[in-house]
Amino acid sequence: MALCRAPRSLAIQKSVIKSVYTTTKFLGFIVMSLQQLIQTRQLKSALQPIVDTYRSALIGYEGLIRGPKGHELERPDALFAAAASPDLRHNLELHCAQSALTAFDTRHFAGLLFINIDPNILALPSTFGTFEALKAEAKAPIVLELSEHHPVADTNALKQQILKLRTIGYRFAIDDLGAGHSSFKLWAEIRPDFVKVDRYFIKEALLNK
Repeated sequence: MALCRAPRSLAIQKSVIKSVYTTTKFLGFIVMSLQQLIQTRQLKSALQPIVDTYRSALIGYEGLIRGPKGHELERPDALFAAAASPDLRHNLELHCAQSALTAFDTRHFAGLLFINIDPNILALPSTFGTFEALKAEAKAPIVLELSEHHPVADTNALKQQILKLRTIGYRFAIDDLGAGHSSFKLWAEIRPDFVKVDRYFIKEALLNK
């Protein structure tokens, strides 16, 4: 009996389907893993000092989220890339804020606590209660850093939320000014207390005379 060889196009199609299935399954595993890391509180914040070089003085510390050592989601870029859905991203952002607050033990750290937050998540009316509770728990002044890497969907909603949060003691910063979306417009709109300029503008400052 003669054997029929499958058409080459069919073999390629099966290969592509298998590849897509494997990739989808892999991404599904990572997303589930991120959910588990959040639920079991295995994401921890490292604290990076922020220094005023002009006055040679420590201003405070910035909370930087990290996954478990050796885990595929150890790095922050991997963590946020895995947060594919809006709900998961929202949970991750708020967990990062809580983690930074937990890590900032005033027995060992002093100054301001800088916490990064997606401005679109901050602008949601539902998040005010969360940040109000965080402020009540905090033992140090908090500065919320608005990431320049996210275009602001509703500037007016963000401004209103910032005004409310200022009344309970929050201060604000723009992170990496000049690296993202409508940076100088955002600066003018929210009038931050601190501005962190993107390294592109200062990396060769010592070479300029």
